[in-house]
Parts: sequence; structure tokens; C-alpha cells
Amino acid sequence: MTQIMTLTIDGIEVTVSRGATILDAAEKAGVKIPSLCHDKRLTPFGSCRLCMVELKGREGKLIPACFSPARNGMEVITASAGTFLRFEAMRRKPIPWSSWR
Repeated sequence: MTQIMTLTIDGIEVTVSRGATILDAAEKAGVKIPSLCHDKRLTPFGSCRLCMVELKGREGKLIPACFSPARNGMEVITASAGTFLRFEAMRRKPIPWSSWR
């Protein structure tokens, strides 16, 4: 039996089946979340971090929408001033030279 979950993305309520990601739910709700590494033919791995979103109640912590499972009652914020500033800060953070090898 398929479990149905309801969550909210940018104020839009959407219902998805168990196993769906936040990105899947956003697509179903008609909310565009940019992604680069997401491919439905592959297992999600969230390497590009372009699809970062925020959860209400956990402000300040960004999570990848393509890799994070949708949960019942979840409230997702895709675009806010805080989300944009944290994403920009994360994007501009230098990558340690040792991780390039």
C-alpha cells in the first residue's frame, strides 16, 4: 500500500507518494527549483548543490531538494532573502586545495 504525504512548498500544498524527494514534490506543485546534477535515471546524490532549499522551523540550514525525502507536514521555502544570502555565502566559500586532488 502506498503511503501518501502532504507538504507545503512556498505556500502551495502538494501530495506525493512515499519515496518522493522535495524536488519531485516541487515539480508536481509547479514550483521551479534549479538543478544541475539531477537525472531521474540515476540515484540522487546531490553533488552540485544548486537545488538548495530551506525548511520552515530550521531557518539557516539549507538542504538539497534532489536528495532530501519529502515528509508529511514539511514546509519548504525555495526562495527567500535568507536562503539566497546563505546560498551565495556557501557558493563563494573557497574549496580547500587538498580536496582538488
